[in-house]
Amino acid sequence: MESKYETPIWFARYTYKGLYPLFGLYTFQDQAIYPSLIKAADGSTYAYAEKIAASGLTIDVPFIRMDRRFSLTLGYQYLKRAFIEESRNYEEKTIISTDASEKDEGTVWTRLSYFDGTVFRRSNSVEDGRLICVTTEKADPCLGGSLSRWRTLADWSEYVRNPRVKNHVLKLAGTYGFGHGDRTAQGMFGLGGFGDIISAKSPGMQRSITIRGYEANYQTGTRVAKLSSAYRFPIAGIWKGAGSAPFFAKQVFAEVFYEAGRTWDNEGKGDDLGWLHATGLECNFSMKLLRYMDFAPGLGVVYAPDRPKGGDDDDERWQFYISIKGSVNF
Repeated sequence: MESKYETPIWFARYTYKGLYPLFGLYTFQDQAIYPSLIKAADGSTYAYAEKIAASGLTIDVPFIRMDRRFSLTLGYQYLKRAFIEESRNYEEKTIISTDASEKDEGTVWTRLSYFDGTVFRRSNSVEDGRLICVTTEKADPCLGGSLSRWRTLADWSEYVRNPRVKNHVLKLAGTYGFGHGDRTAQGMFGLGGFGDIISAKSPGMQRSITIRGYEANYQTGTRVAKLSSAYRFPIAGIWKGAGSAPFFAKQVFAEVFYEAGRTWDNEGKGDDLGWLHATGLECNFSMKLLRYMDFAPGLGVVYAPDRPKGGDDDDERWQFYISIKGSVNF
């Protein structure tokens, strides 16, 4: 498929499961947009867009038990960046911001995960129980590229069931990331957006942390924090196929959510940005295609109070959006 600037975006992954540990190869192409990265002398700001291409390999070492699971993943990734020229719309302006980096980056990374999801017997997703992931990444010129830095990102998700109602669950989650080393104008982490399917599929370090109602990279920095809660519940169970067609309808479910997050820089830049907040409702239809493809398209509405209000007929604080979850909730 194509992105906003007609840049092809795609993802491919191969995993060999014949032996333990599991070996994998992946490659993808994506784009990243920074809505206010370019600053002009007259105070106006402009978006910076870059094309990202990366390839890597992974080794996954699972430690499986019936009631909980640990897994250790090791990986290497080489990433290339390039400015998208068609996004340049400030030729007549005097630019005062620091140039964004187009340096390549070679990294090694490791992820340790813990999961004890045994709450729902009919679960098709990790979204029950407790899920903890800690990922650390090191970039160095000896690994390829030109950047030298390290980053760490920790995610903790708790899924608390409602014992009075079947398959009702409260999700409480927290994310914290920090880094050190070579700085770039793009920062080490970005905050905002509804979620990027390509980057979410990438096994490596996640750079962009989502907050619905704000553009991707609405804030950037060397540190990032996010807190969220969501009450998820089924609306209607279908559990029917469509004759001989490779399609199976599961259920319609919804969630009421609240999210908050912000970024900082180690040198104090961004300390005045404040927290971003968002609250809303999302409804999804979970289904299965071709036996193995579990996904749940949906519609949502979100209120983002920290966006500029805009005009009476164009209040960007209220937004409708389309979502595609990679796995079903129940």
